[in-house]
Amino acid sequence: EKGVILPFLSLKGNGGVLTSENAKKVLFNAFSASKDLGHSYVGSEHLLLGILSNDGSFFVSELNKRGVYYKIIKKRIISISGVQSETRNENWENLELKCCVDVEKMTPKCKAIIIKAEAISHNRGCEKVEAEHLLMALLKEECVGLKLLCASGVDILELYRCIESMAEKGYFNRGGAPTP
Repeated sequence: EKGVILPFLSLKGNGGVLTSENAKKVLFNAFSASKDLGHSYVGSEHLLLGILSNDGSFFVSELNKRGVYYKIIKKRIISISGVQSETRNENWENLELKCCVDVEKMTPKCKAIIIKAEAISHNRGCEKVEAEHLLMALLKEECVGLKLLCASGVDILELYRCIESMAEKGYFNRGGAPTP
């Protein structure tokens, strides 16, 4: 399971989870955020940062409307977990979008979110997990990322329904932006 190509995250032993380019960027940015904070793991809080780094997407604008911004969430993560400068570059040497990532760095909750996103994608008839599926799955998982959103005053059910409604209406194109 270690060192799996990004489009296929082998989490269930069934060949992996196929992700869109946008979802790959979210995952890459989650790993990058963890690395930048010097954390030795990738958790749901890093996944939330990866989602928030997806500038221009409808769901990020919806998060921003609710007062959730990358810099604010990052500060809250630092207040909870700190920045570990001694581990900043340890075992992260080969982190590049085109290369492999170590899924063993993901927490069980982060893996569960990705698996849940795959189920959401499948239930919607999508071929790949999209970035909005990752957000929808995070909103359904009891995790640090969800707690950060709740602490920001987000009505989780209302946000989920908003994202779900837009997805059902076909408002998302492959880039996660609304399509009229």
